Amino acid sequence: MEYAVIRRTAALATTLWLTLAAGIVGARDRVFLQLSGDRITIRARRSHLREVLQEFMRCGVYVELDPALDFPVDAALEGVRVEDALDQILATNSYALVWDVMKGPLGEIPRLVQMRVYRRGMQKAAAPLPDRGGLEVEHPEEGAPYVRDEIIIGLCPGTTVRRFQSLLNMIGGTPVEVSELVGVYRVRLPPGSDVPGVVSRLKDQKIVAAVEPNWVVSLPDPGPVTEAQRVSGEVGTGVRIPEPGEYGEEAGIVAVVDSGLQRLDLLDRVVVGGMNVLNPRSPLSDPVGHGTQMALLA
Repeated sequence: MEYAVIRRTAALATTLWLTLAAGIVGARDRVFLQLSGDRITIRARRSHLREVLQEFMRCGVYVELDPALDFPVDAALEGVRVEDALDQILATNSYALVWDVMKGPLGEIPRLVQMRVYRRGMQKAAAPLPDRGGLEVEHPEEGAPYVRDEIIIGLCPGTTVRRFQSLLNMIGGTPVEVSELVGVYRVRLPPGSDVPGVVSRLKDQKIVAAVEPNWVVSLPDPGPVTEAQRVSGEVGTGVRIPEPGEYGEEAGIVAVVDSGLQRLDLLDRVVVGGMNVLNPRSPLSDPVGHGTQMALLA
């Protein structure tokens, strides 16, 4: 078997998740897959290879597959190295992996971000595996909608990676993203999970500072920015789209989603508007400063 493993040192850090509802997809129950750092737990019974790889995609991995490969997979592996699991599942076929790190409150945690599966010597035959499309959104009879099989977790100071991984093993969760700024992890759960039940269960865990579903929020149309709002510094209550060529023929429109925006003379001429997506009725501010820095770069 030939394979390549590439590790990237760039940290994955996201300051805000904007969730757009795109329908509900049925849960898959023939495959259980959990990624925990460079380890994997997988249970599959007569599942097609494509189904197994789609579970990798659910855990945030970009997958490319040789279309000629589609065979049944039987596996019962727990806490083994990802490479060892793939050696067993793929037999004489080949793969390439790309690793990244999630840099958050617990330090750096390895994360598989990309994989390519192909016949020996046929790496160029691999093509992106189609996503099933759309977020899986739960619409409860009472309360706000939330992303199906997903939660947000904040951990108490002093929590170790080992204790966090033990917590994830208890719920079958895979961390797929971390907000280094806020200090919370986005965790994918097994298909068909009772998200409110998992949240209730985790609230009693000593290492959990906060836990909730990944809520789906619909933002209202903020309307246009008035000149009075711009003069008073209340940029953040609306968005104005500039006229073609207003800032030069080569100028483009850049949307920055970050920690906010401070009022700076240098930005007055080029910032055409903005909004506080967490509280659209509030003026825009930037207590951290990162969003303002990104706006200056843009």
